[in-house]
Amino acid sequence: GNMASALAGGLAAKGFAAAPLREHEIILTFDDGPNPDTTPLILDMLQANCIPAAFFLIGPSASAFPALVQREIADGHAIGAHTWSHEVLTEKPIVTSIADITRGFRPLTTAGAPANLFRFPGMSSSPELLDWLKRHGMAAVGADIDAGAAPDAKPGATLDAIKSQLKKKG
Repeated sequence: GNMASALAGGLAAKGFAAAPLREHEIILTFDDGPNPDTTPLILDMLQANCIPAAFFLIGPSASAFPALVQREIADGHAIGAHTWSHEVLTEKPIVTSIADITRGFRPLTTAGAPANLFRFPGMSSSPELLDWLKRHGMAAVGADIDAGAAPDAKPGATLDAIKSQLKKKG
């Protein structure tokens, strides 16, 4: 499914620069799609409320559902890769990790998205991989608030958790 998370201004995960956000501004991000059951609903809600977001896509899903990737782009959302395998990269040799990142971008660039945004699975990065991304013109995007959406989590509980974290972080 899609995991929602938000970046709160002024804060940043280890190894990531803070996004230059204004007070009370957030960036909604959605990982692990596109998903034919949920992504259209999310896109409809975002469009109805004129909200841009960022989507971090997994290679096989992006390959299987190119029309959803194209709609995300057409709707004005930022698109980034989330690897091909969705495996934790820091547990693999760097050459394997780089191949996983590169392959994950292919269906995105085929759809017309620039290869410049990336999110690590599990937010698990290394200085070597961050350096490689930077040298190749890619920004690694972390998150300050994670919805922690377990597959069986009730939407209300997820929303309450996000609201609580947003309030705590200002």
